[in-house]
Amino acid sequence: RGDEVGDRPIGYPRTCIDVGVDSAPALRALGAGHVRDRMLAGASIIVGGVFVEALARGTVGPGGSIDDAAAREAINVTVRAAPWVTVDRLRVYVNGTLTAMSAIDSSTEDPLEPTVRFRAPVEVAVEGRAFVVIVADSDGDLAPVHPGNRPFGVTNPIFFRRP
Repeated sequence: RGDEVGDRPIGYPRTCIDVGVDSAPALRALGAGHVRDRMLAGASIIVGGVFVEALARGTVGPGGSIDDAAAREAINVTVRAAPWVTVDRLRVYVNGTLTAMSAIDSSTEDPLEPTVRFRAPVEVAVEGRAFVVIVADSDGDLAPVHPGNRPFGVTNPIFFRRP
């Protein structure tokens, strides 16, 4: 049965929170509620073997907002995965609707960074208010570490509002 706790692999999937600093002392200095506040703000991604970074205007990531959005906005996307993890596609959802899909293959990989499978800006149309979610995944599985589980990564939404 797939609903028993023993059937769920440890560490799959994981929630990664952007806490805004890179060292434990800096994180401690921000106070006990900082991680909670970042999680409540949606500054996180879900990682099932694939790590998706998404930044609009260079600094606005998942959970963030752009209140003066243009009709078209670019989101810089980087998809990372271990060399043994298959990643086949990148999908872009605007307000829950699939608006773009790109293949991820050897032509999109960074030859100098083997974990980078895709790195490019993705343009989205913004009408009124919009939220954008980025998904990278595969129909393969995570064998030998988590056989039978699909590799995927998904961002929390980035929010846009046109004046």
